[in-house]
Amino acid sequence: MFDAKDAKQDWDHDGLTNYDEIMVYNTSINNSDSNGDGIGDGKAVWLGLNPLKNYPNDFISLIKKLPESVQKEYCDKFVRHNELTKSGEYQTKFLLSLSKEEFQKAVKNGLISNKDWDGDYKSNYFEKFIAHLNPYVPNRTYVILEDGWNNEAKIPWIFVNDEFENSFNLPRENVYKLHGWDATWENFKKVVDDIAKKSTKNDIVVIGMYGHGDASGKFAFNNGSAKEPHVWINDDDIEKILRKINSKEIWITINACYAQYSIDHLKDANKRLCIATTFYPASLLDLMRNGSLYRERYGIQNYDLNGDDYISLREAVETDYETLRMFGHQDWIDKYYKLYEKPKGLADTFFVGDIHYDK
Repeated sequence: MFDAKDAKQDWDHDGLTNYDEIMVYNTSINNSDSNGDGIGDGKAVWLGLNPLKNYPNDFISLIKKLPESVQKEYCDKFVRHNELTKSGEYQTKFLLSLSKEEFQKAVKNGLISNKDWDGDYKSNYFEKFIAHLNPYVPNRTYVILEDGWNNEAKIPWIFVNDEFENSFNLPRENVYKLHGWDATWENFKKVVDDIAKKSTKNDIVVIGMYGHGDASGKFAFNNGSAKEPHVWINDDDIEKILRKINSKEIWITINACYAQYSIDHLKDANKRLCIATTFYPASLLDLMRNGSLYRERYGIQNYDLNGDDYISLREAVETDYETLRMFGHQDWIDKYYKLYEKPKGLADTFFVGDIHYDK
């Protein structure tokens, strides 16, 4: 017979009263670990977990491995409404990949709940498993977005407010946007000089150039004048000033007519990616952000080709190719697309930023 007195008891000694187990959590009053995961019902509730939910084995293993005070801190950080967040899933995999010594050091230094040890706006998991960077060394990303051809045209999403920065979790001060009248050759040189001063050999630079080129190896910048709106700059001169940037990797994408002719002039450097395309302005950047444009507009679902939940530059290019093939434009691929990467394979591990950093 179960009465009011029994309701206040804790028959299985798990820290929950019989009443709470029956009326609140629907857990067993005779089994201190209702789901059998090794974490008692009362402790699960204290941690913010659902004592009946079967969480990923990696997560449970990590919780058991952590000191009790750190367990609570970790769950407070990465569990929302009884669900392990995507960031928590990634951080768990990263922590379990550490050696015993690395793990103990992380606990000692209070780093367990810190998903960005080097403070470069890229998560530990992303750096180690996706982009193959060092999570102990800052790898900052600097971006130049240049469109000197369009003055009055509708501004693409990459130039609107902070949308680009938010998409890739980049500090606003690391993204330079030159659009319309601001996209002059002089301003472009100033931006390159600024990045050259701030960046280090561990950093990554992304340069997106949109507009028009010609077959002789020139690119059009804005001239800042309505009477003569454009000035043509030799690709060799562009390459010359880019040598000032001593970064780990540099990616140049040119969305312009005759863009393929620019690659031979801009590729002469180690750790450099050069892409020429004339298809969809900023399509590669838009695809790397989340792939939504391709899902919604073209019905392409396999933009994340290897299923790792991130879209590399290689996958972005391949999806662009697939889109063109869908519309019968293999000739466009052969004629207008060109990808240069040194060393080979760099496009597989190149990402503008960690799109899951705060999600």
